[in-house]
Amino acid sequence: MDKKREIRENWGTKSIMELAESLDISLKDLLEMALELDLYKVSTPNIGRRWTAIEDEFLKEHSDQLSVRSASNLLYRSHYATYQRIRILGLEQMINKK
Repeated sequence: MDKKREIRENWGTKSIMELAESLDISLKDLLEMALELDLYKVSTPNIGRRWTAIEDEFLKEHSDQLSVRSASNLLYRSHYATYQRIRILGLEQMINKK
């Protein structure tokens, strides 16, 4: 099955870690594909876990494109947790973006 199709069909039902593992791709590659597929528009469950360096790098790389809400959807994080992480990383440009 096509990896992008698999991501689209399972987005929001499997965790991003499960999706990456089942497709045998890195978390970074999964997040990049999800961004390409506009999956940041889809509300996802909030799964509490520690922040990873990959997630931090993803936020930094795409801070000019993403709002707090869209980043939280891509990362399966709560809006508040994503907001706090963005502040810690000094990515304030994401805060007022719609």
